[in-house]
Amino acid sequence: MRISRLLPILALAIAVSVLAYSWSIGSISTNSITIHALAVSGSNQGAVINITITAVKGLPSYLGGNVYVSAMPLPIGEGGTFISSSQIAAFVATTIAGQSLTSYNFLINVNSSTIEIGGPSASGYMTVGMYSLITNSSLNPSVVMTGMIMPDGTIGPVGGIPDKIRAAAQLGYSTVLIPYGQQNYVSSSGQVINLIELGKQLGVNVIPVATVYQAIQYFTGRSFNLSLQVTPQVSGNISAISAYLYKTLYVNYGNESALGSQADYEAAVSNANNGDYYTAASLLYDALINYYTNLFRNATLAYAKALVANVTAQLNQMTNEINSIQPTTANLDIMVGIYDRIYTAQSLLNTTISDIQADNTANIPGDLAQLYVRVITLKYWFNVLNAINGGNPIPISYLSKLSGLYTSYAYTTVTYLYSLASAEGLTTSLGVINTINQLINQTNEAQSYYQNGLYLEALAVSLDTIASASAIIHTMFLIGGSNASLYLLNVVRNVATYNEALVSQCNGLPVLSSAYVQFGNYWFSQYNSSLAGNPSSTSSQSYFEESLSLYEESIAYSLFLRQLYYELGACPIASYTINYTALQYVPAPSAPHVTQGQSTGASFSIINLAGVNVTYLAIGVVLVAMSIVVLVLKVVKVSR
Repeated sequence: MRISRLLPILALAIAVSVLAYSWSIGSISTNSITIHALAVSGSNQGAVINITITAVKGLPSYLGGNVYVSAMPLPIGEGGTFISSSQIAAFVATTIAGQSLTSYNFLINVNSSTIEIGGPSASGYMTVGMYSLITNSSLNPSVVMTGMIMPDGTIGPVGGIPDKIRAAAQLGYSTVLIPYGQQNYVSSSGQVINLIELGKQLGVNVIPVATVYQAIQYFTGRSFNLSLQVTPQVSGNISAISAYLYKTLYVNYGNESALGSQADYEAAVSNANNGDYYTAASLLYDALINYYTNLFRNATLAYAKALVANVTAQLNQMTNEINSIQPTTANLDIMVGIYDRIYTAQSLLNTTISDIQADNTANIPGDLAQLYVRVITLKYWFNVLNAINGGNPIPISYLSKLSGLYTSYAYTTVTYLYSLASAEGLTTSLGVINTINQLINQTNEAQSYYQNGLYLEALAVSLDTIASASAIIHTMFLIGGSNASLYLLNVVRNVATYNEALVSQCNGLPVLSSAYVQFGNYWFSQYNSSLAGNPSSTSSQSYFEESLSLYEESIAYSLFLRQLYYELGACPIASYTINYTALQYVPAPSAPHVTQGQSTGASFSIINLAGVNVTYLAIGVVLVAMSIVVLVLKVVKVSR
């Protein structure tokens, strides 16, 4: 018998074994629902396929969080995106329902003997079905849907929609939900079809939906207040922390930032005056990198090696310090953010070492500047972390569980991206495949961290991976030019603010989620302004990508906090305090001095590095001798 025929049987055998075990140790509950997925046959004929979803609750959490798929033929078409999208559907559905993913297992049985199911077009519908099982909601039998679920809860585009609408009309459905942006559907032949008008001709109400929240409302009648805002008390705490970060950076490095980029410096001051402190701090940060990039153009290789040795020692010290701190529900957001920044610094360190080893004088100044600025500003985040007291202590078992969940989720998301790119024929593009390989590299590093018990490091890398992959998927399937881009940014921003608001409803402290939304809004405004000029320019596209990436980063952080609270049963979380008197504006140590006008090959007139000694310099020389190559993703720029 072919192995492909054995796999569905094996999946069912595993599921039955798990159920048998659970019945042996206690009671469980099961609930099933059948959804009617729209599909297209090989002859381009629309069809409706029944998919039965069963939710199993009551297993030990270490056996939960799984999705088992049974189908004949096996759903491996389009890169197997049916399977990966069903896993993402489970994560999104449980989070929206306010439940821990590990509280459930889902069994999916596809009843089709003639049409091979392979794509993700039913995953939005499956998310709705899973949500209905968790919340005991009934689905409107006159409504059907097509659209793929995105990791952030938005609905992505699919193919064959005209034929799917015709099939729904023939079977008597009155409402068909389709992905927003595909109302004017472009067929493979280039024909533009107005799907809303097509629906009217067929007696079907075709409704575009941008998020699964909207879809749930049409199916169940339940609505979500996506305009929900962060609670005033939490908002005040976040604003005070962001103000500290900005003012400290301004006091210590304001002059250097102004020299690095007068435009960024002025924009920073303007945003600070408007209360957008994180945006202001991030603009100063970018300007500071410009300053040191220019400064380090005069650096000798010997100086670069000495600075690398100094930075290596500081990173080791910071890693030891963060490892000694107890994670709580109040400080975990900041802790993961620090681990993310340390990971970024280590990646930059490895890149800089490779530059030095190859005598790559063109790249050394920029890479060294990013590395140096990343490290000298990290101490401010440690000050914030040490000022937060209270919250629920998080046991190592829960950190392991959450980290394992997100490490797996990151792998699923990247697999989803690769499968979609393959189905669209995009993996022949060198740029696309390189980006995907970089994300695969990150998932491998996250898995390595997890296997070595470095759970927060694994979590930090996984969150970045999920956010990056989500943004790329959106960009990959964006249809409709600047209008579609603006609409997408508005939708994703609303989802981001909604999720950070839900964190605050649990009395959580979503500092980074709020910070990324705020800075995303800045780039959104820049993108909006650029459309009056040349909307197809490189800078305009860069503004769009920055904004989208930041919103996705915000969503990733908020969703992980929500899953943590649900897993711990801690909403609201235990009370906490912030010691603002401990957040002092500590003057920075002397900055490296380079006599202007010297070439890269010349010696410094002064080498002023605090803490450099012979031992650290020796470490730097050894590191330079090592062959280390690490790919650094664009997401590095997000983690200011």
